[in-house]
Amino acid sequence: MDLESKVIRALQHATTSIQEAVKAKMKAENKIFSKTMWVVGSDLEYLTFILNLSRENSDDLWKENMKVARVVDIDSELVTIQQLLCGALSTVLTNLEETYRKVWLAQLYVLRIQRKEERLTTLNSHNRSL
Repeated sequence: MDLESKVIRALQHATTSIQEAVKAKMKAENKIFSKTMWVVGSDLEYLTFILNLSRENSDDLWKENMKVARVVDIDSELVTIQQLLCGALSTVLTNLEETYRKVWLAQLYVLRIQRKEERLTTLNSHNRSL
C-alpha cells in the first residue's frame, strides 16, 4: 500500500472516530467520549509519524509562530479537529506538507482536550472524596 493510501485510510478512520466522539459528547457519554478521543489521538499520532518520515527538509517555523488560545473549549476544539481532518483529506493527493500541518494541528487539539478531560476527571473524583 502506498503512502497516500495509508494516509487516506487513517484519516478516514480518524474522521469517523471524531464524529463518534462528538455524538458521545452531545449525549454526555463521558467514558465513550474519552475512549474515542484516545482512538483519534492514536490515529493522529500514526499519521504524524508516517507523514513526518516522508517530509524532505521542511522547516517547521509555522509551529513556533502558532498562537493557540489558553482556554480549552472542548466543543469548539472538536469542530476545529473535524475541519482540520476534512482539510487534510482534501490535500493528501496534492500537498502532503499541508496534510502534515493539518494533522499535526488536529493532534495538538486532541491532546489539549485529553488534558482538560483528565483534569476534570481528577477534580471530580477529588470533590467526591471530600
